[in-house]
Amino acid sequence: MHVVPQDFELERQLEFVEATIARLERQRDEIFEQQRKLAQPSRTARWRRRYYHAAQRFRAPGEQYELWPWGVMLVVPATCAAVVLIIAHLISDSVLIGLVGFTVTAAVVGIACAALLFKPNSERLSALRREEDAEQETSASCERALLATTENLRKYVVERDALRAAAKARRTQLLRRDWRALRDQHWVDYLAEMLLALGAVVQLQRKSGEPGIDLIAEFGPHRVAIQANTSERTIPDTAVRAVVAAQKNQQCHAAAIITNARFHPSATRLATAQRCLLIGADEFERFALGEVRL
Repeated sequence: MHVVPQDFELERQLEFVEATIARLERQRDEIFEQQRKLAQPSRTARWRRRYYHAAQRFRAPGEQYELWPWGVMLVVPATCAAVVLIIAHLISDSVLIGLVGFTVTAAVVGIACAALLFKPNSERLSALRREEDAEQETSASCERALLATTENLRKYVVERDALRAAAKARRTQLLRRDWRALRDQHWVDYLAEMLLALGAVVQLQRKSGEPGIDLIAEFGPHRVAIQANTSERTIPDTAVRAVVAAQKNQQCHAAAIITNARFHPSATRLATAQRCLLIGADEFERFALGEVRL
């Protein structure tokens, strides 16, 4: 039989919010990684991008003036070479040096102009610019996605903190009861409430006929067989044997004994060997506050 308390919706909502936060954090990390790749092109790629920008601007007038490329090839190298010739002649007063400077400048500027005008060809340059524009749009899209994801993450974190505070308040309220004095079925029912406040789905086992366990708590896919034991004396090692055997029969992932009493040393030793969790009167408050996990 499943037990569903009034605050069941609170626990399910908290579980949903925490899962959403985990998903948003993964999404944010993926965006960060994509931005890192986009923001770190190689030095060669950066120079190539600048060259494409310069080439496109240099060729732009050619869309209106058909003779633009040939005019550039004739005028720009000659103009630059003439300027160098004049400067060299003024500095050195040597015609030879001026002519050498003229020739070298004309050749270098001519090659540079030819590259900007013809390499790569116009179709290839347009394709490269489209690729670059697509990368810039991707980068802007990443930035928008990151802002949206960060804002959603912030809202869910605030909501999670509020839900955690409400859940903790519920567990604190349960701790105010005189839980040390509870016995038998009253302790089982109280423990079921506490487990539900911790976010578990709880099955009462009173009708299952399975000796050794009173509750099965499910934390997602993780199933825990629980013996809710109360005793005026210390809990013996036979209780550990019983709950471990029941764990295997019920196909649970873990076994635990939760009591408002204390354990005999032999029970503690056997539980350590059998990997059975023991929560006694000294540990129960920390368990109720979520500091001890099943």
